[in-house]
Amino acid sequence: MSTDAVVENLAGICVAQARNSSGAEAALKELATTQKWKQREFIEKAQWATMPGSESAQSGVADLCATKLLAT
Repeated sequence: MSTDAVVENLAGICVAQARNSSGAEAALKELATTQKWKQREFIEKAQWATMPGSESAQSGVADLCATKLLAT
């Protein structure tokens, strides 16, 4: 599986974790008003891009997650 495919799959999990988190509606509104260059940091801080069993997000997951969250 290519790195891009892994990032794509993990970003989908990130989106699900974001939408199912407590306070999701308010957090997603805040994400929408966050400067683009700080969105990755916002998502990583919320731990949406950190997969169960991992200590940190894989490179590229938070950025793609932000793109997907803001596109819907």
